[in-house]
Amino acid sequence: MSFKVGSAELDITPPLGTYMAGYFYERKVEGVIDPLTVTSIVVSDGKEMWALASCDLIGFTLEVTEKIRSEISAKTDLLPEQVMVCCTHTHTGPVTTPNSAPFLMEEAYLEFLIERVRDSVIMARNNLVEAEAFCGRGTVSGVAFNRRFWMKDGTVATNPGVNNPEIVRPAGPVDPELGVIYFKKKDTGELLSIITNYALHADIIEGNLISPDYPGYMKKALRQYTGLNVHSIFTRGSAGDINHIDVHPQPGSPEHAELSETIGKMLAAEAIKVMEAPRQTECTGPIWYRTKKGVELPLRSVTQEEIEEAEKVVATVIPTSNDCPDVVRARRILRLRDMDSQPIKTEVQALGLGNVALSGLPAEIFVEIGLDIKAQSPLPYTWVVDLANDKFAYVPTEKAYSEGGYEVNTSALSPNVGNLLKEAALELLNN
Repeated sequence: MSFKVGSAELDITPPLGTYMAGYFYERKVEGVIDPLTVTSIVVSDGKEMWALASCDLIGFTLEVTEKIRSEISAKTDLLPEQVMVCCTHTHTGPVTTPNSAPFLMEEAYLEFLIERVRDSVIMARNNLVEAEAFCGRGTVSGVAFNRRFWMKDGTVATNPGVNNPEIVRPAGPVDPELGVIYFKKKDTGELLSIITNYALHADIIEGNLISPDYPGYMKKALRQYTGLNVHSIFTRGSAGDINHIDVHPQPGSPEHAELSETIGKMLAAEAIKVMEAPRQTECTGPIWYRTKKGVELPLRSVTQEEIEEAEKVVATVIPTSNDCPDVVRARRILRLRDMDSQPIKTEVQALGLGNVALSGLPAEIFVEIGLDIKAQSPLPYTWVVDLANDKFAYVPTEKAYSEGGYEVNTSALSPNVGNLLKEAALELLNN
């Protein structure tokens, strides 16, 4: 089937001195390893179309997404419900969401960001060319690990430390699948654009230097491998409890930027392998898009005693590292206080090319939820995109709430939220 496809990329790097997101202690931008970008793609079949924009950012709220959609809709023939905006979740980027930590969110940067995402989608819309679409799946193992572990004392700990003798086993699975959707120019077969999906936190580099982390190295490697200035749109799979830390590493294993680059190259190499397969799977069927708006997510309860204790902790403890469970819990309780038991209202979205679907979920989704959606989807190629259109909390599985750990400690959401989002996603995929 013939499609029209256009893509574009713009720089969204913040200035030096900007507060950085992702950690519980203060960091400011001191330099740049590689710039942050927004990469967008627009796909049309002549009757319907949709746009996907991926930002090298920690995430942002539905309010920001709605502003982006509104501006795109005002300047193009794209409808707001045809636009999905997701984030790679790099931890070496600027603060872009309200937070309970004393780190400022720069409103001027948000205005700049909205303009850049809008413009990238408009540019992609203006660059449409005749194309054919293909898809495939690869496997990249040994780089993503479930970061929650059962310990000898019967508890579950998040990131319990390398070679910790108290570790028994991982508390959950991983998803090693690399999803690939790619487009070739119809008349020449030239590679045009790539959409990839992989479940792994972009929190490898650390420090005070701007970097898109492994998705950026993946983009760079794809361009080197193909010899083309191909736009690569990375989407994060359900990776709320998945990171890069091997608790039993080989001696001399790479770390930080070196590890990030290694993982990026491995993902790029697997994507190339999928695209160069002798028998390629063509995407068949029309373009489609579906959205379930006004999804209400209930919150956990909190007592006045817990609020008073949390206020004392936040007033007296200033974190100097991420090892601060009391502060994490206190900030979650104070968020619940400020939200006054009102449920979070968000949305679930799906974009498709016939037999292929991108299932967009808000927030940081535990891997088991994403695996369930992929397994139960009626479409043969389904990839979950978390941090799609909204960011507000971790979404653990219901059983994880009985186990504890950092993600549960920090999440303001009720234990049944993961099931609610899964049901909403499957409803769209089965529509």
